[in-house]
Order: sequence, then C-alpha cells, then structure tokens
Amino acid sequence: MLSRYNGVEGEDSSIVPCQLNTMENAKRIKLAICVFGHGGSYQVWATGSDKNIVLATKAARKAKRDYKIKKGFVMPVNIYDITDTEHWAYDGYTIVNPDKVDKESDRYKQDLYNEFRGAEPIKRIEVLEVVL
Repeated sequence: MLSRYNGVEGEDSSIVPCQLNTMENAKRIKLAICVFGHGGSYQVWATGSDKNIVLATKAARKAKRDYKIKKGFVMPVNIYDITDTEHWAYDGYTIVNPDKVDKESDRYKQDLYNEFRGAEPIKRIEVLEVVL
C-alpha cells in the first residue's frame, strides 16, 4: 500500500491525517480585562482560549498582585471575543478595534480628544465578578 507522508511516496509510518481548519475546529480567542481605579486609570488583562472564568480569574489575580488589592474585593471582569481582530485598544469606555474606523459616525465627529474615536466596538461576551 502506498501512502503519502510529507510528500514522500511509500512511507507509511507515523501518518498524520490532514484536517481542514474550519471555524468549528478553531478555538475562539478571548480577552478578559479588569478596568478599575479613578476614571478607569488601571487596566489589567489576560488573553487565551480557556474558559471565561479561568481567564477572568487570571486577570483579577494579576490585578490583585500588581496593585495590592485587599482580600474580599469583588472585581468585575469583562470578557470580549477578539478572534477576528488583529489589534484591540481600550478607548476609555469599551474595547475597540482601531483598524475599523467609521468617520461618518457621531462618536467620531463629537469625541475630538479620544485617540480611538469612531473605532468599531468589539463584542462583549459577558461580565463576571471575581472575588479576590
């Protein structure tokens, strides 16, 4: 029996089947972000394809470690889906995609001092509250 392995005919050891990379097989990349402090001055995040609660806990624990937050504090963590975006940014209100800017929107015309004005917001999956 002839088979193909790495383009060589006749080798039949360690055959790995090729599978198409479909959206069902691909894992979704998510962003868990904690925004806290006066005016949202501190942002701590974690990214990955883990479960939402795992990512939220990672981000909240990093915030606790870095900023010495006391035990028992309830930290709200926003979860976003960033699979289809190459870049993301925090514009002071939400997570946006700075590569897609709508220059005809009211937000672009009115918010002159925002660096990411008119950028398309990224879809929020959920908000989890993590007890530190």
